[in-house]
Amino acid sequence: GITSAVAHLPNALLLGVAAGSTPAIGVFSFIYACVLTTVFCGNSFNIIGPTAALAGILVRNSDLIGPEAVAWSAIYISFFTFIVFFFALERYLLLLPSSVIEGFKLGLAMVIALGQINYAFGLNAGYPRGKSFVINVITNISHIPEHIHWFSIISFLIVFISVYVLLNYVTAKVPWGGLFAVIGIALGLMSERGWWVEYQSLSSRFGNIQYEWSAPLVWNDELLNFGFITECMSLTFMVVLETMISTKISDGMVKPSKATKPRREIFSMSFVNFL
Repeated sequence: GITSAVAHLPNALLLGVAAGSTPAIGVFSFIYACVLTTVFCGNSFNIIGPTAALAGILVRNSDLIGPEAVAWSAIYISFFTFIVFFFALERYLLLLPSSVIEGFKLGLAMVIALGQINYAFGLNAGYPRGKSFVINVITNISHIPEHIHWFSIISFLIVFISVYVLLNYVTAKVPWGGLFAVIGIALGLMSERGWWVEYQSLSSRFGNIQYEWSAPLVWNDELLNFGFITECMSLTFMVVLETMISTKISDGMVKPSKATKPRREIFSMSFVNFL
């Protein structure tokens, strides 16, 4: 549990940003999901944590509507997931060829990577963002020659290569994400105090992070946008698919008497997303 928390907390912060929202929302989504899923899920062995697979679609919703799109996406996903549960549609997802699933995941990974170009190159995020993901990527790339920050790009490459080597050639059992988070905090403190380095940190980007346990939802007519609704359907597909795959994996590692209740697992995803 401690290892999972150390590994996932930095991910929660960063994926909150990657989804087009704020670090605080990333952290509280992580806390809510862990507590509620533990109570309502049909599987006692799955580890609950933030997943990068959904951030690529959530950021497009945020570009279209704003940061509040993350909360509304959860409500829409809850509704669509309940439809899947009610009609027992989840059984058909397991018939999908693995090549289709991997292609879908690869596309999402590319969306996440392209969406973080401004952070990797240390670009100033002060220029306006549009409602199109492609336009935002082109805008970020166009600012690279003028605003590239060499300290950021060198740090990015060092961390990227280090994580790749450590996970693939050393061991994947160590929470390397937590280690690099500690190093990043040290560099951030040095930058904040003017000691030798200068970085754009979450603090300089978002100011003092305000933690609130709840906030009112504000309706936006864009929430009826066809593009937003279809993106939420795609998110639902990923939620249900990842849930079914993880339950299959865990069932292969435990006694039959401890097997997952798949129907309850799908219902809990609907219920927890709504809450």
